[in-house]
Amino acid sequence: MPSKKLKHAPLKEAIFELFWKLPLDATNFPFDPEFDMALGKFQEHIRDRYPVHKRLFPPGANFRIYQKPGYQFWKGELEWPVVQIGPGVLTVNETEKNYIWEENFRPAVVHALEAAERSYSTELEFSKVRLTYIDAVDFDPVSISPSEFVARNLLTRIYTEYESPGTQNNINIIQSFTTSNDTLFNVSIQSGMNNATGSQAIVWTTAVETARAIKNDELLPWLDAAHKQASDFFVKMLNPEFYASFDR
Repeated sequence: MPSKKLKHAPLKEAIFELFWKLPLDATNFPFDPEFDMALGKFQEHIRDRYPVHKRLFPPGANFRIYQKPGYQFWKGELEWPVVQIGPGVLTVNETEKNYIWEENFRPAVVHALEAAERSYSTELEFSKVRLTYIDAVDFDPVSISPSEFVARNLLTRIYTEYESPGTQNNINIIQSFTTSNDTLFNVSIQSGMNNATGSQAIVWTTAVETARAIKNDELLPWLDAAHKQASDFFVKMLNPEFYASFDR
């Protein structure tokens, strides 16, 4: 994300995800033996900031979940940000309306992380961390094709040596890179629908994640580096005029 907050940033959602190692039960299914007890403690630790509690699965549901959020904690009724927790997983989700890395998103991640660590009696062993940004802009498919829009504005061009079989309706580009610090950098660009406006949209997702297990004291330095990497890439990826349009 840019170093300053754009007036009309295309950001739809910023997502922090943390996963930790879990033992296996008698059926070789991963389980979190402390989760039920930790959940109550976690709710107490974050109640002041996130008083609205929602369960994502009905009580007594006859299925097991593995590293999927099962509970949400909202700032207000459907008021972002939202913190989610489940066996082996913690997430913090925020939208463009409130997002500023230094002022609120990073502090929210640190607060949720500290609450999770205080809720378990044993030290969590982190297995993976991911920082994701989802951006989207509306476009008119009548005046420009998805690939032309992406080539012009997102500096990503599709080149084929065969004749097109018809009019292009959709686009889906996925790329993955391994960086020098054992980090995976994933970029996807696809066409879709903006549910808020009902218009066709181009959606691009940037996800930075660890390629190996990460020690607890490495997490925040890694997170800061991942944010900078995503921020720098966001600027480099966009046509300068397209980028400037978000700040007018």
